[in-house]
Amino acid sequence: MSARLAILTLALCAGASHASAPARCTETLSPRDDVQSAIDRGGVVCLGEGEFRLSRMLVVGRDAVTLRGRGPATVLRLADGVQTPVVVIGDFEHETPSHPTSDVTVERLRIVGGGRDGHEAHGD
Repeated sequence: MSARLAILTLALCAGASHASAPARCTETLSPRDDVQSAIDRGGVVCLGEGEFRLSRMLVVGRDAVTLRGRGPATVLRLADGVQTPVVVIGDFEHETPSHPTSDVTVERLRIVGGGRDGHEAHGD
């Protein structure tokens, strides 16, 4: 009986570790690439190291989007003089959205608003 329990425990642990593996990147970007266009296409958008200067906010208006950086070396930063949110999830144009936006993840990057001296948030 204890051998069966050990095998079942190992099987459950193996399944749990597989389930937590991050999804593969559907697109990988460098700081010169258009982040908004990649988000609009959906999937797992991976950002390389560097500073992604944004002239406007990023809008995630569709389900099942992951925006993944490479840790603190990946920075989303609003350009100097831009006064908007950095990332908006959902339909920001309507007071009552036509549908909820779900399954959106922002991870492993730094977000800095308000230009050079802006406030910072971390997506872990």
